[in-house]
Amino acid sequence: VSTQSTGLASPLHLFTSVGTTSCLMAFDLASSVVGEKAAPFEDIKDPLGQAFWSAEFGEASAVDWLEFAPKFYKYLNVPLPAENSTNYMQLRVLKLLAAKDEAQKSLVSKKRFNDLLGWFGPLKLPYEQNTGFIATLFGVVSDKLGTGKNCWFHGDVGTEEAEAELQRAEPGSFLVRFSTNPSYPTFFTISRVSRKDGQSNISHIRVKHEMGGNFIVMHTKNREYSSLNEMIRTESSAKLLGLSFPLRSQYQHIFEEQKALSTGYRVDLELEDDDEEEVY
Repeated sequence: VSTQSTGLASPLHLFTSVGTTSCLMAFDLASSVVGEKAAPFEDIKDPLGQAFWSAEFGEASAVDWLEFAPKFYKYLNVPLPAENSTNYMQLRVLKLLAAKDEAQKSLVSKKRFNDLLGWFGPLKLPYEQNTGFIATLFGVVSDKLGTGKNCWFHGDVGTEEAEAELQRAEPGSFLVRFSTNPSYPTFFTISRVSRKDGQSNISHIRVKHEMGGNFIVMHTKNREYSSLNEMIRTESSAKLLGLSFPLRSQYQHIFEEQKALSTGYRVDLELEDDDEEEVY
């Protein structure tokens, strides 16, 4: 079903409208953010990240997205992207990963900001729009692989959920997620299905990473890569991990939706006959 698009909202309004609230409910797991009453979080480990937060928000443990986004872009000396601009989807993906809806607000916590900088940072000034923190984060979330061209990054997915998603998948299926081990806050995990002795087996492979450093696949002989994207493409080889079939990410539909909107129409994606239509 296709219907004519009825108009566009401003970048920040888009994330607080009733329509996108229903979209963002699917991403609650992708934002392990604490609320305003959470215990104080210690200093952000990224020096520029700490300097920004301290100067703009003081000792606050969480702030409204509507306040965070324009101040963060201003700190980077980058214009806040307008809808349909080249970097608009970067803003949208940053919001999905950084903020959580609580009490009719979208909050960015100091801890979550610290975590994201650990995974995709550090911040560098002057900011490079093609290689900086936001662009790096976006490049991972939006990257696709395989014949079905699925996004392979799943973000905040726990071990049990990853195993449930992979339970009936064929060998070579995989997803990449944040590590859930609190001892390794900047690490990632590859969850994959392999075949051994005629049996399908689900395993979890740690990817060692420190902020600003390389990515080390800790499996048999450790292998080191300069980016997650390079790691996935190289490890797709059957001689290595054989990462062939990425499971469809919960983020993928926003890129398909954006592609549909760019044509002037909204396409309702993957709706069952008896499903209620979602408005994004």
